[in-house]
Amino acid sequence: MKRKSKLFLIRLANIVLLISFVIVNLRRAKSGLSFTSNEERLLSVIKREDDLQTDKRQRPVIHTFFHHIDPSKKGTGMSKKSDEELIATWMEEWSKAGWDPVVLNLEDAKKHPRYNEFVKTLENVPLMGGNNGLNKVYNQLCFLRWMAMAAAGGGWMSDYDVIPLRHIEEEEYSNHNNAFLPNDGFFTVYSVVRGTDQGVPCLMSGSTEEWEKMAFKIVENGATHPEELMWSDMFALMDLRHQNLQNELFIYEDKVIPGQDVLLGHYWSKEDCTTTKNYRAVHFSHHAVKAGNLIGVEPEHGDDWDKLNARSEILQNWHRMWKQVCEETKEDGN
Repeated sequence: MKRKSKLFLIRLANIVLLISFVIVNLRRAKSGLSFTSNEERLLSVIKREDDLQTDKRQRPVIHTFFHHIDPSKKGTGMSKKSDEELIATWMEEWSKAGWDPVVLNLEDAKKHPRYNEFVKTLENVPLMGGNNGLNKVYNQLCFLRWMAMAAAGGGWMSDYDVIPLRHIEEEEYSNHNNAFLPNDGFFTVYSVVRGTDQGVPCLMSGSTEEWEKMAFKIVENGATHPEELMWSDMFALMDLRHQNLQNELFIYEDKVIPGQDVLLGHYWSKEDCTTTKNYRAVHFSHHAVKAGNLIGVEPEHGDDWDKLNARSEILQNWHRMWKQVCEETKEDGN
């Protein structure tokens, strides 16, 4: 609150000074006079300070990664229309929470100077999986998103089925993508498998250097498992815990609640709000919508709808309900 008051007072003082100078300027113009050099310098300083305060209010960037794949060449269960709807919902929800949402794709990854080196290593990662390699391209893209983040200058990244549970704080506004990153920009994973130290790569943050470091650690780990049928970037991140006993590579925090834990099968009460307390975000993964109880948040399509392709609507219905109950509870101070 003190910071907000300080920024407000600074801008108010600047506005008062500018109005005063405009009045003086009008009077001088009528008299054929101009500003003195000192007055011009003061005006310049005021404008520069006002611009600085405006810059400080620029939103922090949150990235996601999506590159279109022909539905016949992937096994995610999502149609092109459903993917686009979910991305639009992701952008809307993060924007409402005070962020600047940006969607990266394969072309962004290709901008990294070490892209070819990365791809050469990626060729040695087993990514066929089941169904005769139906998800191979999708699995490749999951690795390449790490390169896209390094090329984009680092910062925050989430899956496009992760939505925020709080509005950003005043001090998180910045005109620099890497400013105000937690843990001084050291790579941080915000989702873990319950009861373990295994990270889930659905919400992460780090500096440019940290993203590049982790991108190569992930792909190099995958290349050491040629005996496997499929080794995803999530498997690689989980496996890296053996090299991360003292948090040398990354920090993990339990700040993302799995979607199935909030799909309770009833309209939320104020008591339910403790479920999401202290969490940054919620992850409506494929598994979450299959395992969660969708009563109360199901789409309005009668009985003819598919859980995976309805994720955008399920997510929006739940988030709307949560805001109505839990954000009002916060405002009431309960």
